[in-house]
Order: sequence, then structure tokens, then C-alpha cells
Amino acid sequence: MSVSSQQGRTSFVSVIAACQKARQRRPTLKQPLFYMARIYEQMGEDDKALSLYKRYLTSFQSPALTRYLQKGQVQIRRHLGSRGVSWIATRINAVQTGSVAPKLYWGRAPLQIQWALKKSVGVEREKVTELSLLRVHRRMARLYRKRKQRQEMDNAYFRVFLLSEEMMRHFVKTRRAFDPIKPTNAEARFYMAEYRRKIFQQMPFVLYKKLEPELIKNMRIRFVRPPIGEAGLLLAHDYMQVFPMKVNEWSWAANFRRLEIQQLLAQKALRSKTPPSLPTGVVATYEKQVKSLAMLWLRKARKGYASILQNAVKIELYTPWVERGMLAYQRLVSKNGGVLTSSPWWSRLLRLREQFRQEQKSSKRRFVQLTKQMKAKCLRY
Repeated sequence: MSVSSQQGRTSFVSVIAACQKARQRRPTLKQPLFYMARIYEQMGEDDKALSLYKRYLTSFQSPALTRYLQKGQVQIRRHLGSRGVSWIATRINAVQTGSVAPKLYWGRAPLQIQWALKKSVGVEREKVTELSLLRVHRRMARLYRKRKQRQEMDNAYFRVFLLSEEMMRHFVKTRRAFDPIKPTNAEARFYMAEYRRKIFQQMPFVLYKKLEPELIKNMRIRFVRPPIGEAGLLLAHDYMQVFPMKVNEWSWAANFRRLEIQQLLAQKALRSKTPPSLPTGVVATYEKQVKSLAMLWLRKARKGYASILQNAVKIELYTPWVERGMLAYQRLVSKNGGVLTSSPWWSRLLRLREQFRQEQKSSKRRFVQLTKQMKAKCLRY
């Protein structure tokens, strides 16, 4: 451990001690508990941070709101799961047998939630408007994501969505108050779409529902509509739910995931096996169609990645999701034998990446300065 990092850790420990003393003097204080959780999170002690965040919610979140959020997260999970693989398969079969009209093919029902404002739910207005609660739920969701605890992460983001929606629907009156809420809501919407992405990844690739030799021989590749391709359109629509929040960081991430669907489809196609029941005379045609469709999807993905990366340069945006987009684009271009160094916008993107990394380092230094303010506040209590 370097001298500077050791000094930083020592200062963190002294702030935690000051916060603990403040809590002993006045157990009803909220800030010292939140400060301790943030510092443990910065120190990398995630277990202690999560424990303190949970204690914060136990102490300061009303029982009625807790019950509402628990019930709501169950409703959201059921809703997202009910429109999953089995639902898509049922709809495909219903359309092909003629029992459902094609225009009703891909409708997804809106989320039905009994919002906390309802008298039957019993949540008081002032208990839902506390921004500190929203921050705690968001930090817990991010910690679960960092630790790759998928189920806990999903539930935490469902709670973040419910709480932020409540604030925007009923209680927030000023534009300034929306500033911390809209990015949080956009983040929750994005990870709700990620939940459906996991369902999409489970789907097998099938080029044709019915393996009819004459149909396969005469089908032009641009008219082929594999069932999983339609499921990809549904998933893309889920990511579009992030856009109304107008938060650049999460809108860009949603755009990247929408384009990545093309790449996922191509990977599924190239890894798929030729159906053993396929007549020998059309095997070569079938395999050629699968490969052609995969190449078409990859071209669309590559073109789309270039477009959104250039847009990131235009608005001077660089986030971890932009970095993912850069890596995905690099892989596709290198496979195609292309060179990136000749593109002016790519050079500007690399400069943005360097600026982002410098800002990450300075943000750590700013947090150390912030802990001094935390300590001063705790000593005053």
C-alpha cells in the first residue's frame, strides 16, 4: 500500500470514528450512518457498506413504504417474466396457426402497479419524498451489481424505479428537484430492460418455424423473419423506455444495447446447428441463408456502433458504456480487416477516454476532501 493510500485510509477511519460517536450521542441522526456506509464503500468493504445501508432503511424508512416496495418488486418481476421466452413462443404459434391477428402479434402489456398514493396502500406523502432514501436504494443496487448478485440487484433496481416514479408522478414540484431523480429513474429503467435481455439470451436460434424444402429454396434472405429476430425487436423497444428521461449517459447505454442485439443475433445464428430433420437437398441452402443473415446483422451493428460513437464525440460524452461500445466496434472492424487510426472522430474519442480517466482519479481526491466535511459535521452533532 502506498503512503498516500495509507494516509487516505487513516483519514477514513478517523471519520468513521467521529460518525460513530455522533450516533452514540444522537441515535436518531441520519447523516452519520449514511456517511459511514459511503466511506466503507469507498474503502472497498462492501459487506459493511451494505449492512449500514440496510440499517439506514430499517431505521428511517417507514414500514408502510417498505411493504409497498416489497410488494411492488414482486409485481414487476412477475410482469417482466410473464412477457419472456414462453410468452413469445406462444404468440409465435398463435399467429402462425391463425388464432391471433398479426397486428396483435407483439404487444406487451403496460406495467400495472397500485401506486403508493392510493389510500389502500397507506403510505404517507412525506415518507416518499425523502431523496436520501432514493440515494440509499440506488447505492445498494450499484453495490449488488458490482458484486454480481443478480437477484438482489434486480430487486434493488425495481425498488429504485418504484420510488423514483412516485417522486416524479405525485410529489416533485420544481425542475431542480428532478435533477437527482431523473438520472436515477433512467438507470433503473435501463436495468429493468437488462432483466429482459437475460431472458432474450436464453432463446435458441431457429431460422424457420416449419422446415419446408420449397419455402427454404425460394426464400430471399431479406424476407426471412426468424422468431428470435422479432423477440429482438421487443427487447429494443424495452430499451427505448429509457429515452423519455433524457439522460445522456443512460440513453447512450440503451442505444448501445439496442444495437448489440444485432450482434447477439448474429452470434446465435453462427453458433446454431443445422436441424437434423432438414432434407439433404436443402442443407447447403439453409446454411448459406443462416450465414448471410448473420453477416447482415453484423454489418448493421458495425454501422450503428460507428454512428452512436460519433454522436458521443459530438456531445463530448464518455462513460464506461461508451468504452464498451468502443471495444465492440473495434472487434467488428478488426474482423473485417478495417483500420481505426485513420478516423478523426476515433482520435477525439481516445482523447475523451483519457480525460475520463483523469477525472476518475480526481474524483477520488475530491472524495477525500469531502470526508473532511463529513468529519466536521459529525463533530458538531
